[in-house]
Amino acid sequence: MSFHDGASDVSRLNREATDRPVVVDPRTFEVLRWARAIAECSNGCFDIPVAAELVEWGLLPSPAGASRRPEGSWHDIELLTEGRVSFHKPLWIDLGGIAKGYVVDRATERLRDCGAVQVVVNAGGDMRGHGAHAERLGLQLEVPANPAPMLDLTNGSVASSSGQRHRRWRDGRGQFLAFRHTSPRAYAA
Repeated sequence: MSFHDGASDVSRLNREATDRPVVVDPRTFEVLRWARAIAECSNGCFDIPVAAELVEWGLLPSPAGASRRPEGSWHDIELLTEGRVSFHKPLWIDLGGIAKGYVVDRATERLRDCGAVQVVVNAGGDMRGHGAHAERLGLQLEVPANPAPMLDLTNGSVASSSGQRHRRWRDGRGQFLAFRHTSPRAYAA
């Protein structure tokens, strides 16, 4: 589901799904189904074709082999039978805002299925806990607080970002457009 790996389902979709349906891994298909549902429920506020804007802002590289300028939205993503995906208009998707949470959820379920009664899965900012005991998390703020705020995670999930904002100039105005993570990915705020 990586935007950066040229062989990933996401990269193949960004290159090929406007020309022909692309078969993806069942897990990628499930994440796409969730992303479409969330986009619909949020009236497009959550929109995985945000990758074109992230490329324009310099937060993601241009996808290798993607020749057409993106112009579509989540409405243009069609989920077909047998794990096939088609785009009605050229677009570039990025699953960074949903894929890590999906992986954390699946890992937690797998551990529970194997008999674990106390589980904490931490994927660097995306966490899920299950069990009777709370996992105490210290929150780091841009401006240090004394004492640092704490969060007790029990039978739930939490996602965070570094909080390090990057100001970009757009249309002659400075705007906080994204949070940069220490990994190569960045997500629209």
